[in-house]
Amino acid sequence: MTVVAVPANEVAIECGNAKAANMVALGAYLGASGITDLELVKAKAKVSVLTKSDLVLRDIDLLKALPDAEVGITITTIEDGLAACFEPGAPPPSRRLRALKVLVGEGIDCYVFVGPILPLVTERRMEELIGAIHASGCRRAMTDPLRLRPGMISRMRALPCAMELGDEFFSLCQDEDYLKRAEERVAHYCASLGIEVQTAF
Repeated sequence: MTVVAVPANEVAIECGNAKAANMVALGAYLGASGITDLELVKAKAKVSVLTKSDLVLRDIDLLKALPDAEVGITITTIEDGLAACFEPGAPPPSRRLRALKVLVGEGIDCYVFVGPILPLVTERRMEELIGAIHASGCRRAMTDPLRLRPGMISRMRALPCAMELGDEFFSLCQDEDYLKRAEERVAHYCASLGIEVQTAF
């Protein structure tokens, strides 16, 4: 029996999502074992990628070869500085928007995942963000309000950018009515530019 080491964790991190390590390992196993016909998988599988990374551009040829493949790119704010604080380690929004434009130009079905919608963050320069999405040629968006999980507020309090936003930010993060209205504002502005909108959940 031949054992081949697959650096699944490293590959997943390089792709921008450490949680994808299991998928990397599964793909390596299927490719090496021949347990299933990869051509059949390509013909039948619906591939949907959601990422914060512009590294997805490396897979353009593969995505174009797959029927009905789609790529979603998460963008929470248009400001690179804020994104670096709230999404450490992820490529800046400016690079994601450039990747989005390339993907759309290659004929790949794309959408932008605007979420989580952060109070005082996503809304700041919101029109500019959605205008940039529109300028990329992308005409689909998915919105998702902030959904607090246990411990999130305390973790955000450790972020300098969140502390700079002050008590109002933390208060609004826990105001479900406000979060719903913020999502509606984003959706309304998207629709005004002809961007089809759906809610994530």
